Amino acid sequence: MVVKAHAVRSRKALRAVVGRLVVQSFDRSLESLVQESVESRPAAPDSAPRPRPERRFARLFVDDETWLRFRERAVEEKLTVARLVGVVVEDDGRALGWRPSHESR
Repeated sequence: MVVKAHAVRSRKALRAVVGRLVVQSFDRSLESLVQESVESRPAAPDSAPRPRPERRFARLFVDDETWLRFRERAVEEKLTVARLVGVVVEDDGRALGWRPSHESR
């Protein structure tokens, strides 16, 4: 919500802001954030029924070649594309002062 609020205050479309973050993500290492994301995944027992994922869509302003590279990066990091977008947005949110609830204690 911090990134969305920042986009609104800046009078920019959220899809343009997140698209810019995706493009800029190639200029920096997200290794620690990706690792944190992988480590924080809850372990589900093998016998537990897996919930059916909800389908959600977001339109981003990103050219095809950048999007392809971003998808390849998600595969390399063993993350879904949606989770990698989340990591990138969370990184920007931290720069804007946001902290996850487990860090603010």
